[in-house]
Amino acid sequence: MMILRGVVRKRSFVRCISGFAAVWGNGDYGRLGHGNVESRWSPNPLPSSAFDNQSLRQIACGGAHTLFLTENGRVYASGLNDYGQLGVSDDRDYITVRYLDLS
Repeated sequence: MMILRGVVRKRSFVRCISGFAAVWGNGDYGRLGHGNVESRWSPNPLPSSAFDNQSLRQIACGGAHTLFLTENGRVYASGLNDYGQLGVSDDRDYITVRYLDLS
């Protein structure tokens, strides 16, 4: 399985191959999930530990955030959350990948 999603305006891209993610582009707001706001202009893998060692099924980039869906249906997110776009009620940004408890 290979999934490629992108937001050309801010140059954020992710690629999911065989259940693992590589991200690159503008790192503002922590949208890449690497734990900082640095931009990366070549693919950089996210460790599987960021997703509790689960394989990824799909990845989607928003304007300044990224959502990750695992094979077993868990959702993880990183990036800007000023209007709750990560699915959590606080308004802080997440520079590392965060599990979203949707129950």
